[in-house]
Amino acid sequence: MQYLITNGIIVDGSGAPPYRGEIRIADGRICRVGVRVEPLPGDSRLDAGGRWVAPGFIDCHSHSDLAIMEEGGLDPKILQGVTTEVSGQCGLSVFPLPREHRPAWRSISVIGNPAFDWGWNSAADWIRALSSRPLALNLRPFIGAGTLRYGIAGDSPAPLGREGLVRYREALEEGFAAGIGGLSFGLIYLPAMFSTRDELELAARTAARYGRPLAVHVRSESDELEAAVREMIDLAEQTGVRLHLSHLKAIGRRNNVQLEAVLGLIERYGLDFDHYPYTWGSTSLLSLVPPWLLREGVDVLLRRLAEPGLIDELEQLWSGKLPVQPGAPWDNLPELVGWENIRITGAAHGAADDCLGVPLDQAAAKRAVSPAGLVCQVLRDAAGDVRMLDEYTQEEMVMRILCHPAGCIASDSLFGPGAHPRVSGCFPRVFQRYVFERNLIRIEDAVRKMTAGPAAWLGLADRGLIREGLQADLVVFGSDMAESVSGGSPQGIHAVMVNGALVVLDGRLTGERGAGRLALEGVTG
Repeated sequence: MQYLITNGIIVDGSGAPPYRGEIRIADGRICRVGVRVEPLPGDSRLDAGGRWVAPGFIDCHSHSDLAIMEEGGLDPKILQGVTTEVSGQCGLSVFPLPREHRPAWRSISVIGNPAFDWGWNSAADWIRALSSRPLALNLRPFIGAGTLRYGIAGDSPAPLGREGLVRYREALEEGFAAGIGGLSFGLIYLPAMFSTRDELELAARTAARYGRPLAVHVRSESDELEAAVREMIDLAEQTGVRLHLSHLKAIGRRNNVQLEAVLGLIERYGLDFDHYPYTWGSTSLLSLVPPWLLREGVDVLLRRLAEPGLIDELEQLWSGKLPVQPGAPWDNLPELVGWENIRITGAAHGAADDCLGVPLDQAAAKRAVSPAGLVCQVLRDAAGDVRMLDEYTQEEMVMRILCHPAGCIASDSLFGPGAHPRVSGCFPRVFQRYVFERNLIRIEDAVRKMTAGPAAWLGLADRGLIREGLQADLVVFGSDMAESVSGGSPQGIHAVMVNGALVVLDGRLTGERGAGRLALEGVTG
């Protein structure tokens, strides 16, 4: 289709001030941008109605690896203006995952476990699977070092050894040669929490050799936040990899001062980062368990969760009465934020149906157990497959991060039952709350953080800006843009284009399902 967008206010993604202009789209690309563009025969006119016209939003940190395999799975993202997703974050991809390790990995995976056959032996297998189906939007896949390690050694805490390291490197090289766009670490998740420095250096050097960035969920986002970031800066300095910090935050009020120190490091070393505009996070309830209790494996831990001695030990840890091992890849959320600020939102086998969405201190009182006892019950009954929300910070800290120019907006979407509202509302919330209502940041800066900013560190040279010759990923939205309070579709999105195809009009899906592309990287090494 050939379109002419008229009567719009163009926010081009660069951070430049908006201006009134028109855009012609043909053959999936932006072919003309100007204050006035002469119509041509065959143009379908799209009247923006005085609304903003921006590049399509790039969600540079998402866990959409499985949602993209389901019909309509990414509708919540498209309806908020997202045209490109970045999967495989926090060390959690769905490849390379040999068949013998899939059942156990699926049962504890924080990215969810939808009821279809998944898990791929290699990056090439994953790419073939995606290429065989229509894609609703563009996807930039990363390879997760945690999944890679699990595919080699399961949940064993032992170092990989010489043969394991060779397999580790070969899998990375295969992925990058196949076009995978980057590498991610999730150093608080099993089994990446057991990674040695040698493993991390090998992964980072391989990524650097292929010119791929490294996105890191650091080992501590709380009491050792600054030290954890410095470790990754040192790794990047040693290996030459480009470092990106995932979902920047400081957990617990006492660590706000560390956030200021980390922002200073970001400026000193020229780093970038992503973040989401909420005080609530979302992760696995299993992440509450300290890593030293997982060294014998998840199955052993789950069997032990009925032992009074272990429950008492966890009670003492979570209350802060027992010290945490220095350098441990763990955030003690119950002690940092309080049980009243943690809620279970989903659990397998109906293990928490009586306490979903209820603060854990209240849920525990309903069962006449301690909060620690409740966590142990639910983890055991759900075989470790439990989602939670935690209120980890204050609004003023969200605003402090949002105002930093090095930051990119990202949803950190975890799909499935009990999903965080960021899955459907992240990008509209930024405009509604911080651009239009509070005037905290300018609209051109908000758009840059969602478009050209992430495109730059991801190496997406063909999108992220409204420029002639680039892909026609576009979103048209009004000053009434707002997230839905009920988790439904946001308001204020007039139109969304993916590679020149109109996928949303008047806030509703048009039925176009195959406009997306795999955004693979060329071979550089």
